[in-house]
Amino acid sequence: MTDRFLNIHVDTLIDLLKFDLCESSESDIFGCVKKWLEHDWKNKSRYLLSVFEYIKLPLLPSRVGFVS
Repeated sequence: MTDRFLNIHVDTLIDLLKFDLCESSESDIFGCVKKWLEHDWKNKSRYLLSVFEYIKLPLLPSRVGFVS
């Protein structure tokens, strides 16, 4: 995970998710989004629902970690 990714604007992250530009498993995508949020939770927490709207939750394993 690079600092560049962790610091991208929420709109850029949503575009990556919305247009399926990530060639990774949904578990990996979820993990990246989770790290992006945790990187600056104080400022990014307000985007939680907006970002998770584009996570394909039914494709995640049943034991995915929502809490670190």
